[in-house]
Amino acid sequence: MKRTHVLHPGAHRQRRLSAFAAAMVALAMLLMGIGGAPAVAQEATPPAQPQQNAAPAAQTTPETAPATNQQTSADDLAPGSVIAQGLVYLDGSTQVFQVVEQKPAAVSSAKSASAGTAFLFQRGGATVVRNDVTGKRARLEVSEGYYESAGDPYTIWADSSGAVLWNFGLSAPANVAKDAFYESPEIKGISEGTYDLELTRFVLQPGDSVQLPDHNGAALVMPFAGQVNLTVSGSAGVLSAGDGQLVTGNGSVNNQGNQAAGFIFVALGDKVSDQQPENSAPQPAATNAAATNAPAATNNATTTANATTVPNAASTTAAAPATQATAAATQAPTGSERTSIAVTAQADIYVEVTADGVLMFQGNLATGQTTGQIAGSSFTVYTSSGVNTLFTNSCGTDFYMGTEEGEATYYLQAGPESCPPSV
Repeated sequence: MKRTHVLHPGAHRQRRLSAFAAAMVALAMLLMGIGGAPAVAQEATPPAQPQQNAAPAAQTTPETAPATNQQTSADDLAPGSVIAQGLVYLDGSTQVFQVVEQKPAAVSSAKSASAGTAFLFQRGGATVVRNDVTGKRARLEVSEGYYESAGDPYTIWADSSGAVLWNFGLSAPANVAKDAFYESPEIKGISEGTYDLELTRFVLQPGDSVQLPDHNGAALVMPFAGQVNLTVSGSAGVLSAGDGQLVTGNGSVNNQGNQAAGFIFVALGDKVSDQQPENSAPQPAATNAAATNAPAATNNATTTANATTVPNAASTTAAAPATQATAAATQAPTGSERTSIAVTAQADIYVEVTADGVLMFQGNLATGQTTGQIAGSSFTVYTSSGVNTLFTNSCGTDFYMGTEEGEATYYLQAGPESCPPSV
């Protein structure tokens, strides 16, 4: 929603619980099984595959076991597709791959959390992922991927029933999650630097074979549907859905079964130079995030506010978190009139306020917290909930820009009758 307001006034360790049910889907879909024949240098024996003609069973998957609800269709998937990519800095210390199954919370109870370097791979249902630094979101459907940058906070919530995803991460051995269902052997000898990290999804029809892509050092192979045969350095073994194998050299994967199979390949690619162009400093990451997330403009009636100067609204509400972006006090306005606005949360919300093209505030506001008065001529305000976003102009007038329960982007402009900035 967009509204404008004129401001008038190999040997690997696998973690798994043993009891869970399996679900079958139609022949046009891939059947996912858990466990099966042991992987190359397998240490743990997973449960047996479900019967081929079993009726769909109730979901009883333990929190630490990989999901069994496979919904991927092989008809529209290329044999190998890079579905997510990012750059990762490694300091040369020992790393391991870990895989955790996540069942996202409902939007009403989702919480922001800082992430390590990780890929998200959607296994069932749909999930929305929001980078809380930029405010940009992505919706993951079955078999789609997403890259999480280390250190950025993300909020993840279910956008449908049965939302399940796998989190493929790089971690120090001591920091492996307790609920990880897979942990690789230690990866040593990676030289310090920035690398291209890729998540590739392969789907193999019966009889298909594929060579593993080139990679630096160790890479992870993990089926997500059916069974595949992995051959590395002359040794062969069978991997079932949820089994992982670390590979350090060239190899191939083939499908000797009678149904389609799929697997994930996570690998470090080329080393990337950290040199960047001169005289082209990056812009604030979230300056345009609100506009990016905004739906198409609608013809909404203009809201008018009266003009009387009052003290800064921040003095009567709780202080906002210390997440405001810094901008020069002498920032030139884009229009001839200047005023100020404050945003106060009526419920827990995420807000970005851009004034005259400069990101002035970005972060979460708890109920009752405020951004304080922000001066400028033109404003773009992105909020995760329009109906819970209260505006206060420099005249002291409170108003709402909309009644959207969910996200909205608002544009406000100072006018000849606007009160001067109160800051």
